Amino acid sequence: MGRDLGSGQWDLGGGSISRQPRPNFVRCYAGNPKRRGAPAVTAKPASDKPPDNPREDKGYTVNYFEKDATGEVRRMSSGDPEDDEDVDIEDIKALEASALAKLDKLDATLESLSQKSNFLEKLLARHGPPGAVEALREALDSYGDLGDVQDKSHKIHVPLIAEDSSEVRIKRADLDKINNLLALLNNWVKRSHIALRERKLNHQHISKTWAYFLQFRRVLLKTPILVPEGAWDAMWAIFSFEGPENPSRYSQIRDLYNVMTKAGAPLSDKQHLLAIEATYVEGYESVAISQWKRFAPVLGEKDSCAIAFWELGVRLWSQQGDIERAERASRALLDRASPETPADTRVLLHLIRAYASRADTAEKGFLLYRRMRDLANDLEKPLEIEDYDDAISVFLTTGHTDYAMFIFTDMMFAGAVNLYGRTKLPSSVKNRFFFGKWLKRLIGARDLDGAYQVLVYMQKNGVMAAAVQVNGLIGAYLRSRTAENRKKAVRLAWSMINARKAFVDLRRRERTAEWPIRLYDGRPNSSEHEGEGLDYTMVPRATAETFILMAENYRERGLFGQLEELFVAYKEGEIGGDALMMNELIAAAVAQGRGDKAQEIYHMMVHDHDILPNTDTHAILFKALPVNSLPKGRQLEQVPAAAVAQSRSRARGLFADMMASNWAYREDGWRERHGGLLSEEQVKLVLHTFRKCGDYEGVVVALECLRDVLRFRITRNVLLEMIAEVEGIDRPTPRTHRIVVRTTMKLQSLVEQMQRRHQAEAEAEGKDGAKGEAPKTNPDKVKDSQFLYSILLEDYLEKARKQHKEAWHFNKAFKEAREEMGAPASIPADLKK
Repeated sequence: MGRDLGSGQWDLGGGSISRQPRPNFVRCYAGNPKRRGAPAVTAKPASDKPPDNPREDKGYTVNYFEKDATGEVRRMSSGDPEDDEDVDIEDIKALEASALAKLDKLDATLESLSQKSNFLEKLLARHGPPGAVEALREALDSYGDLGDVQDKSHKIHVPLIAEDSSEVRIKRADLDKINNLLALLNNWVKRSHIALRERKLNHQHISKTWAYFLQFRRVLLKTPILVPEGAWDAMWAIFSFEGPENPSRYSQIRDLYNVMTKAGAPLSDKQHLLAIEATYVEGYESVAISQWKRFAPVLGEKDSCAIAFWELGVRLWSQQGDIERAERASRALLDRASPETPADTRVLLHLIRAYASRADTAEKGFLLYRRMRDLANDLEKPLEIEDYDDAISVFLTTGHTDYAMFIFTDMMFAGAVNLYGRTKLPSSVKNRFFFGKWLKRLIGARDLDGAYQVLVYMQKNGVMAAAVQVNGLIGAYLRSRTAENRKKAVRLAWSMINARKAFVDLRRRERTAEWPIRLYDGRPNSSEHEGEGLDYTMVPRATAETFILMAENYRERGLFGQLEELFVAYKEGEIGGDALMMNELIAAAVAQGRGDKAQEIYHMMVHDHDILPNTDTHAILFKALPVNSLPKGRQLEQVPAAAVAQSRSRARGLFADMMASNWAYREDGWRERHGGLLSEEQVKLVLHTFRKCGDYEGVVVALECLRDVLRFRITRNVLLEMIAEVEGIDRPTPRTHRIVVRTTMKLQSLVEQMQRRHQAEAEAEGKDGAKGEAPKTNPDKVKDSQFLYSILLEDYLEKARKQHKEAWHFNKAFKEAREEMGAPASIPADLKK
């Protein structure tokens, strides 16, 4: 039978079902002592005649013995006065211990019987011989009235297996399986309910409990099992938990509701409502609607659940398209709403959506929105921005952009500007800035179709959108990475590009005409224009951002033919030089494995079109060098010497171009605004390129320029990678971890060597310290950028000297490196380190 687990927890089955004492075995202790070898006790008839000779010698002696609970045999008194004098206190204690042991055993037997008597009755009724139940009841009656064991919380019997008139037979193996299943389900229900109470319920609790419940459901269909009401409530609370931990919430509610209904479990009004909603959400629409109709006379009139019931009705009938019933449900809902029992006015959005789905009732939907807004204000629960967005989305998705515009105006002006009933838009909203706010909000919410409809609506009202607004929509289309949206983005972008080309052609022809003749701009600029391809043809002219978006799209997709066509259109559009467009073209050539073509594009754009490169331009070109574009699995040692020499020469030339760039000598604020600040990854790329080429002189020159010209603050990652001569050691792997440990130890030794050398120089000059004093590392100095530069320069100067046998040869090579890399003459070459 069920057991109370505390705090609302109920045991479904009470653990396992163990073998009980047989009735005839119980009877031998309760009412028939002649069985099982118990000694007979008979009463002697009373006699008035006194015994003639109580001490008469019968010629034999009778001794009585008793074995106590410990197994010790003791002699008992015969009852004579002389024998009474021989009674020992130990005998009395032993007799008392024996009696207490028997009482404890009897108490345990009674407790076990009180817990399982009801189950035994059902089991014996189905599987026992005739008369077994009556024999058990007689045995239990001998102990007293213990059969009336009731549940403390609900005051009802809670047997494990219910009594059934049908001839159901359960095998012993099946019975053990049922017991094991109930024990597992009890365990997980208890754990999950405790976790729910402590707000620690997770997906594992729910899934495990649900898995055992599904097995229990199959058993329940075959075997009548009574479940306590508290257990149903606990399982309902677990399976109806709302949150990301329970993704199958509605499915579980529906199945649990069906099981509880078949089992005859009591259900509350809220459980009925939630079950109807779950049934509808799971796709059983006809079943949910029939249930809603069946409960309408009851739940629709109760004050405790009437509001929720009619809200559910509005949702069901609106989604079914039955506007007449949805209207009746909404009227019942609004009639019951009051400040004391407020209704959720947002439920009317479902009816508004049903109205908006039909052209003849769209206006009723807008008027219902107005009523919903006024009702929310009356209930002191005004609509929030998200509610306005939902209402706008309803009308945008159904093609009623004008009503969506009215709602957006209500949201922006808090109802002060009413557009409903007007034939023309006022100047306060008929401008690209007001529509730009709407477009930005729709694009941010990823409602791209709605944003496109707003552009068409602007065209109908004669408002030209700004190029930055249309570019934002094109970028959002491309980021969605769907074929349909990419197609829309390409068509929209090329319409802007064609508008740009038409404008340039018109401007060129206008220059040849005499003033005041002005040529006509054939671009559509009226609301009556209808395009053959796009609905939106009143597009602004393309800007550099438009070309960059398309170039990036073509490069990522490997459409290099379209990229060349785009570059031709870029030149025809006569847009001023932009480094971003140049970077996309160079990156496309690098993606093709055409480093030579990337160099060609770079020189053409910089020298012929006077486009100023930025740091990204040089970073792309450094990546295109042979030593940085090795095939996967190929080692640096496998690169031919000719390719290494070519990479070395081109790397020095690229670094010279970088030092000759205008941004290199600007202040930090200007460089930050115009892309002139080198990132850590770009610095690593430049330094590792020279290192891979074996150009240690180039590394030294690059470090000096980074320190003195570009004012780059060297970081610990750059320092460790250059000392270890390994790329990407900041990635958390066992290999990089070992490299970092070894490199850090090497760095510490370099710091100590430098300090010892400085100390020796100071002692030679007689300026500092006593001879032989151990150097001390200053933590603040080690973190200083200039000190880190000094360590790295000293390390690579030593490596560069080892490449040359003579000092004059090293000095010559270092001078050539400075000249080829464009190092300014203002930077002194310190080779004494």
